[in-house]
Amino acid sequence: MADSTINITNLKHNTTTTLTYHENGKIETKNGILTYKYVKGTTTLYRKVIWKDGNFRQYDENGEQVGDVHTKEGYNFQYLLSRAKSGGTLTIRFYHGTFRVYGPYRIYGNTTILAPSNDVIFEKMKSIYLFINTDDDSAKAYNFTKGYYAGSGNIKIDGIQFDMKNLNSQIGKFIHGTGFTISNCTVKNGGYNFHVFEFTSLKNVKVQNCVFQDLKVGWTKGSTDTNHEVLQIESAIKEAFPYCLYSKYGYVQRCNGVTISSCTFKNVVVAIGNHSTSQRADNYQSNITISKCKFDGENEGEIKFQDKTTYK
Repeated sequence: MADSTINITNLKHNTTTTLTYHENGKIETKNGILTYKYVKGTTTLYRKVIWKDGNFRQYDENGEQVGDVHTKEGYNFQYLLSRAKSGGTLTIRFYHGTFRVYGPYRIYGNTTILAPSNDVIFEKMKSIYLFINTDDDSAKAYNFTKGYYAGSGNIKIDGIQFDMKNLNSQIGKFIHGTGFTISNCTVKNGGYNFHVFEFTSLKNVKVQNCVFQDLKVGWTKGSTDTNHEVLQIESAIKEAFPYCLYSKYGYVQRCNGVTISSCTFKNVVVAIGNHSTSQRADNYQSNITISKCKFDGENEGEIKFQDKTTYK
């Protein structure tokens, strides 16, 4: 599989970012394990990557070493994620380590990232979002005649502990897709003025058994600047999500079917909602369910939808 150029245009600022290995695509660790399994049709590719003291080796499904010893901590995570670009399913498992993450990483459909032993920390190294499920070339190919959820979907993130290292709190910017599950994750120590997950014109989203804690770095007590929901649920409006070059933006491109359950929000600005400035009758999100969540600590707000959304 050859490297391909990934461009992401910000329509608000009229700038285009080209993702590179050194700036965006790598992950690093001194000690840890990563395995991946990529399946497409009758073809299966499995690798196990083991870091020890800053070097890593790769092994196949039979435990045989593949290639040379890599005398560096950096691994091309974007190259791995891009395996799913042409279809198939990709499952990535992390074990026993603290991984320095950069991003943005372009995550494609049918991808699962998980830490089965719940002993993995992702330490954020850049003050930017980590994952996005669109890019300029992909968005150009969206087939909106089949509906508004034409982008990369069936994406799962499970069991990761995210340490924001006092940088901005953004993890995922997701638009125009179906099937997103965020489960058993912890997100802590981040800046207040960003959304951790931005759900834009998505269908069938689940956030469950997660902890969002101490995401108020830079916050001034008593400030009225509260438009910073941890979980932002919104329609596809250019001003809100300017990263989808060929989106058919509009209020009717709303989220449909978002369930947030058994999550804890502690010391955040606003836990769940949106801050739309439009009160149009067609500006609302559909089938939003929030259940068994805890709101602890000094939260400035729990649930706040400023559009016409109702929830149960």
